[in-house]
Amino acid sequence: TWTTDIIVLHYNTNQVPEAAAVKKWADVIDPKWKGKILLTDPRVADNYMGWLDGLEKRFGMDFLRKLSAQDVKVTPSGASGVQMVAAGAYHMNFPTFPDFATQLMAKKAPLATQNVGDPMFVSLRVVGIVSSAPHPNTARLYLNWLLSQDGIRTTCRLGRVSVAGDPDGKLGCTPVKDPQVVNYNVSEARQQELLRAIGIVGR
Repeated sequence: TWTTDIIVLHYNTNQVPEAAAVKKWADVIDPKWKGKILLTDPRVADNYMGWLDGLEKRFGMDFLRKLSAQDVKVTPSGASGVQMVAAGAYHMNFPTFPDFATQLMAKKAPLATQNVGDPMFVSLRVVGIVSSAPHPNTARLYLNWLLSQDGIRTTCRLGRVSVAGDPDGKLGCTPVKDPQVVNYNVSEARQQELLRAIGIVGR
């Protein structure tokens, strides 16, 4: 495992004070958020579908129906989602990843990234060298650097992630406590059940 990427929520800081930002997934069904949520379509990536699967396993199908009743709108990607939140069209977007907001935040867009807990869903990224690599020694050198302290610092400077070589965040990475790794292999039948509950089948 190279990095542990946290599935997060982005919110518009002009519309949502930091103290009021969603801290736990259970809070997204609070009636005050009705009509203000932009949902990244879970069908676009296995880790998003895994997030939806994990959400149902933690809170049940009725929770997904309550989320659907929040009049959530759907966007095809985390990139489009964060842009719409930055523009003020919606208060928040999830599920998504921190990297989508990095450039906009650097340009002082009214955005913040929130790590949401209870549970904290994560997506693992692995790194390796393929057996038929044309330049395996070059690959080994790169991998050796990537896993070094310098490589870890660089990785964590570029994005809000956790890295196995820096579990406590001493090199600038994001500590992750009790993460729940998403299921990347949600069956087709299960996917349809989850999508019906959340109200986006056929969109």
